[in-house]
Amino acid sequence: MELATLYRFANLFVLIPWCCLLFLPRWKGTRIIVYSYLFPLFFSLLYLMMFIFVSGGQEGGVDFSQFSTLTGLTKLFAKESAVMIGWLHYLAFDLLVGIWEVRDAQKKGIQHWLLIPCLFFTLMAGPIGFTMYYILRFVKTKEWIWD
Repeated sequence: MELATLYRFANLFVLIPWCCLLFLPRWKGTRIIVYSYLFPLFFSLLYLMMFIFVSGGQEGGVDFSQFSTLTGLTKLFAKESAVMIGWLHYLAFDLLVGIWEVRDAQKKGIQHWLLIPCLFFTLMAGPIGFTMYYILRFVKTKEWIWD
């Protein structure tokens, strides 16, 4: 599969669990297919396959030893295959954070409509959404410590 095709597929496929989190957080289907962590697992497996089959010294491959310097990292991410691996990483982990936010908010009794901006930013810019949720959670529960 070409990287451009994989990129388009991944971007569309990840919208399924995000739409469930945003619009159907208490739906039985969301509990079955999203809260089971199957979607993050799927993206993690794609990541693993890309990591194994693309990494190495071959032409167009990814040399992960370049993580040790900023210059090396810049060269690494000049390759489409490395960018795709990084993108799958973001999709998997941002989705994990989004799932956790919804489940935690439900446990803490935080109204879902308050969570929607946090989820949007978790999807688009993970750390910003997570920070927003942390602040929302503190304001609503007065708890700094995660349980």
